[in-house]
Amino acid sequence: MPNQLIIESPTLLDRLVRGTNEWALIDVRAPSEWDKASIPYFSNLPILNDSERHLVGIAYKQHGQDAAIKLALELTAPYQQSRIEGWYQAVQSSPIKQGVVMCWRGGLRSRTACQRIAEAGAVTLQLAGGYKAIRNELLKRLIAPPSCLVLTGLTGSGKTSLIRQLNASGSGISRAIDLELAAGHRGSAFGAGDFEVQPSQARFENNLALQIMRGMLATSELLIEDESRTIGNISVPDALYKVIVTAPVVVVDEPLHVRSANIAQEYLQVPLDRGVPLEALYEKAKQALLSISRRLDIFGPKLREQMDSAFKYGGDLQRHQEWIEALLIHYYDKSYYHSLNRLKRPTLFQGDRHSCQAWLEDYFAKKSIPFAV
Repeated sequence: MPNQLIIESPTLLDRLVRGTNEWALIDVRAPSEWDKASIPYFSNLPILNDSERHLVGIAYKQHGQDAAIKLALELTAPYQQSRIEGWYQAVQSSPIKQGVVMCWRGGLRSRTACQRIAEAGAVTLQLAGGYKAIRNELLKRLIAPPSCLVLTGLTGSGKTSLIRQLNASGSGISRAIDLELAAGHRGSAFGAGDFEVQPSQARFENNLALQIMRGMLATSELLIEDESRTIGNISVPDALYKVIVTAPVVVVDEPLHVRSANIAQEYLQVPLDRGVPLEALYEKAKQALLSISRRLDIFGPKLREQMDSAFKYGGDLQRHQEWIEALLIHYYDKSYYHSLNRLKRPTLFQGDRHSCQAWLEDYFAKKSIPFAV
């Protein structure tokens, strides 16, 4: 068997960040490993499933590598051909009909898969150091993140939609980092939103690091939405959080009625339009309100009455805006002003959503550094 072709993590990451990768990216680790920690753009086509990996691991510890390999061959014999075919087809579907194969440390599993794919007639490269190596490269970006502008403002002011509009507009601000999208959560008690499940912490960090690297192709300064240390069950990496709480801010300033309308639209109308039952939205809202009830003090029971009454009238957004405005006044706005006064970050610009967008586009345009991939 000829020496295995190898690719190093920095080389692969450079292609992923620039959008120039043409390889099929195959992760042959077991599904449980994949669920816990994966790299964007890789597909999970395991060489061993979870139960097989467990048994082979026991054999390795008790009897050594040769015994483990022998057992692995016995366990996978009925499925070996179909797994090789899956790898081969993935490679053949890539633009250049080549692949990169990854396991945990760039060891026996990925080497074996590469050999089998080669025997089937396709070309693959083994990722040196495997997942662990590429993960370490990504963590370097989170340990020493670039400087940022922080987009802040009261709840419902449209910060997240502005981030996404800037990224989609082709205005050159694709360097904006969408933390809520990466975390699969909207960052509040009511914030599960459209996301069915949050990623693992490692998945979140890997995706975030790639976003940062992509943004840094254009500039060392990134635009990022103001967030607390935790977003649902996800934690913002310490080094990045320290940047967020000290960076200059751009403040989106919208009146209460606009903010409540935004929230009613995002959390009620949009899910209803997608077919989510009103009863399910009601249950979710009740549970979210219950989770913060201790911090609402005497306003909690009254707010619950307003919520119950609004849901009795179905999807009437105006009725829902009444309890949403009360929630903003008595909970979210208080929390925001407390944080704003505590952090004392310099304000570069303050205005409504549209003026903030215009200011940001002008700010980055003056730097004359277009986003490039």
